[in-house]
Amino acid sequence: MSNKIPVIRQINWFAVAAQTVIVIMLILLIFLLTPPPETPVDASNRVWRPLLIALCIYVGWSFISKLLAFREHRKGMLLIRQEKYREAIEAFKRSYDQFADYPWIDRLRWLVCLDASAVSYREMALVNIAFCHVYLDEGEQAKQVYERVLQEFPGSMIARSAMRMIESFEKRTGTSL
Repeated sequence: MSNKIPVIRQINWFAVAAQTVIVIMLILLIFLLTPPPETPVDASNRVWRPLLIALCIYVGWSFISKLLAFREHRKGMLLIRQEKYREAIEAFKRSYDQFADYPWIDRLRWLVCLDASAVSYREMALVNIAFCHVYLDEGEQAKQVYERVLQEFPGSMIARSAMRMIESFEKRTGTSL
């Protein structure tokens, strides 16, 4: 599909630093658990093997945990790419509910899923719901959802920017979105 949906990524640099520390600790742990080399060839492997094992553990942990924890979010994003906005709204509502039921997963996503996003998945779910309403020409519902985002997440730059665009459009045209 040639439909290019804009994606905004905000990075939590604390999460990036913490994940780097996790990888270094994994490398050191594996290095310490590796038996001492018996031959020069083994000595070379003793350096590279812990690095490769640690990276495989990191990538596997990240992939599997995201596969399990962010299933509804990924489904919603796929539905947006397929231009099935009504179905995407339902997927994002389920994603929001999941993270509302288990807020610790969202709060500790940098550790649980090795996700370095600065935006919580509850906030992303609401912003994506509003985005879908815009594409469905449901401006009033989109505004209500963006206002909800700003109530729950007062620092949301995405919702604040969207509300400014909506207000600017309404002032210029004299009509509601």
